[in-house]
Order: sequence, then C-alpha cells, then structure tokens
Amino acid sequence: MAHLKTKATRHVPEERLRWKLWLIRRLYEKGWPRQRILDLFWFVDWVMRLPEDLDRRFKDEIDRIEEETNMRYVTSVERLSRQEGIEEGIRQGEASLLERLLRRRFTELPKWVFERLEQASRDELERWSERVLEAHRLEDVFGSA
Repeated sequence: MAHLKTKATRHVPEERLRWKLWLIRRLYEKGWPRQRILDLFWFVDWVMRLPEDLDRRFKDEIDRIEEETNMRYVTSVERLSRQEGIEEGIRQGEASLLERLLRRRFTELPKWVFERLEQASRDELERWSERVLEAHRLEDVFGSA
C-alpha cells in the first residue's frame, strides 16, 4: 500500500502526507508486537518520503497519535535515527581529519583518495589514520596490511 500510494501521490505531497498518516495509524490499531510496528514504520517512512515542511507536520502528528494510543514506539525510532546520524557525523569527522592529515603529509591528493575516504567505514578510517604517520607514499596508508 505504501508503494502504491507513493506512486499515486508523486506530485501531490499533501495527499502523500495524508496517506502516510493513515497507514501509520493502521499500524497502531492492529495491535501487533512492538518490533513489527517499528519495522513497518521504517518501511513506510522510507518509501513515502515527504518534503521537509510536511515531514515536520508528520512527526508532530505522530507524537499526537502516540499520546492518543499510549504507545511511544516512534519516539524509539527517532532515537535510533538520531544515533545513526551521530554515527555518520563521527565517520564524516574522522574522514575530514584524515583528509587534512593526508594533505599536510602528501600535499596533492588524487581523486581516488577522496573516493576511498567517502566510502570508508569508521574502522578503515581509524586504521588509515594510524598509518599516515609512518607512510612513505599514499598507497602505504591505504594498503591492506
């Protein structure tokens, strides 16, 4: 239903908001286990993207629905989203710091370095950061050893 209504409301964001809220209300009314509601909420939220102003209205309405139903499930979802955002912010900060260190050590950086930094996990960034001090060449930083 989320997919069909997303296609049907492609150019009508207000209508998409209405359908998204309708679907989320149905999740609460089904009496399903908490995890099932969370999983389906994530899917509906992912499929039925809204413009920023409508997304704020959606979140406000979800808070109201939760108060009516005495279920605080989506608040948990928002906490998880915030944590994921924090983790991504840390990863980006580590990538930025490593880029500065690489520029300082090797001056010019080829395009492939930026691509590697953009796609790297936090573990990779930490490993590469430790190598930058002893590396003689850029390739030594990004090697598999």
